[in-house]
Amino acid sequence: MRGGFKMKIHQKLNLGFLSILGPIIFISLLAVWLIEDRLGRVSDFHSPTLFSIQIISSGTGNAIQESFAYVISGDTHEKEDFLLWQAEIAGQLEAFQRTAALGELGEEAEKALFDRIGSGVGLIIDEARNMFDAYESTGSVDAEVFTRYEAVIDQTFQALDALIEIERTEVTDSEEAALAVISLSENIVIVMLILGLVLTFVSARVIARFISRPLTQLRTASQALAQGDLDWKLEAASKDELGDLTHSFRHMAEQLKKSRDELEAQVRSRTLELQTTVEKLQEEVLVRMRAEDAMRESEKNLSLIYDTVGNVLYQIGVEPGDTFRFLSVNQAFLDATGFTEEHIVGKRVDEVIPEPSLSLVLGKYKQAIEQNRSVKWEETSVYPSGEKTGDVTITPALNEEGVCTHLIGSVHDITERLRAEQEIRSNAERFERWKASNFIGILQSNAEGGISDANDTLLAMLGYTKQDLVEGNLDWTTLTPPEFLHLDKTAMEEAADKGYWTPFEKEYFLDFLPPLK
Repeated sequence: MRGGFKMKIHQKLNLGFLSILGPIIFISLLAVWLIEDRLGRVSDFHSPTLFSIQIISSGTGNAIQESFAYVISGDTHEKEDFLLWQAEIAGQLEAFQRTAALGELGEEAEKALFDRIGSGVGLIIDEARNMFDAYESTGSVDAEVFTRYEAVIDQTFQALDALIEIERTEVTDSEEAALAVISLSENIVIVMLILGLVLTFVSARVIARFISRPLTQLRTASQALAQGDLDWKLEAASKDELGDLTHSFRHMAEQLKKSRDELEAQVRSRTLELQTTVEKLQEEVLVRMRAEDAMRESEKNLSLIYDTVGNVLYQIGVEPGDTFRFLSVNQAFLDATGFTEEHIVGKRVDEVIPEPSLSLVLGKYKQAIEQNRSVKWEETSVYPSGEKTGDVTITPALNEEGVCTHLIGSVHDITERLRAEQEIRSNAERFERWKASNFIGILQSNAEGGISDANDTLLAMLGYTKQDLVEGNLDWTTLTPPEFLHLDKTAMEEAADKGYWTPFEKEYFLDFLPPLK
């Protein structure tokens, strides 16, 4: 275009974009209006209401089964389950009434059914109590009581089924409305896509007539420039931005030609420098890679030790405001407490350790930090795995400025040892009470024959006194006839193998003979 109106490229592009966007914006606004109109129908979706009434129906049915099971089997757990439902049903009915908005216009039928359900539930509870009272007083329930109970149940479930059907119908209607909106949206999107493609094609053809020719010339010049021909002459064909671009391109070619010779000389000189630098960098990278491999191997070994050691190990981060947070724990920690790693790592100590152990633990943490030394104590806490007792050691870790940033903890689990010690003490106390009862004769001795203790019954049986026992005059090997000694030897071998021996019969020498009757 050499005469007349000169249109700039941005004006050409704006005209093309307006021809595309104008119809699309109009159709989009029309589509939004139609979709918003249809979406108004989806607002009546009643899925939570249907789920709520179904839960009420299911829970009521289960409670009725528990009531019948109680008067049939007498299992009090069945009655407790029914009473639990009785305590929860009122709240469930109130929640349904709020969700369903039964007080609004158009909900009269649902409101009437809901009122019948509420009164029916009350009658079910009353009749069930009458049935329980009859069963608990006489051991049986009259047929008349059963009949009344079943009649109330039938009436209540008729109302429940009717209300469920209404809610299910409303859900179905809402789903159909939603599907209609989705279908309409898909159709609108398809129409807009087709229209946009058509308008884009037409606009592209029009714009191409104005800008394709100078761009073709620039492309040819660029290809020649890319092949190293810096002598290509390019004439400006227009006075718009493409003409300016042509002038700039020609100037660029001239500058490139001038710079090429300078760059070739500089490249030759810098190539040697770069080769030397690359060799140094390669050597440094190799050293760094070796160091990183060694560090990863060290971290791997430390992690292996951390996760396989038998004692509980954990790392605590020290934060401002006397706040302590778990940074890592080993597998022994998780096995001992019953927690998972997600429940521990990243959590504050007060979110994991319960009271009263928490106050003790925080005090010990502060003591270790203030005194800059390891602190030990015995701690008992309740975790998901049960009550645990352990010997705890906490050690502060300082940074370069001498500030404690971490605490390293270890716990030796002594729960089983304490439980075993308690069991031993209990068994010993039980044995002493049994021995002192003198119900049977009992003695305590070693394998060599020395008797260290015996109750009064055994001493009376053998004809000895406590003084004889204190003076060490009793020896079961001398009190046993020789023909019975092999039985004692066999019993001791069995006890060494099993921890006990099978009772057997033997005789003892007596220090006196009772008078004959």
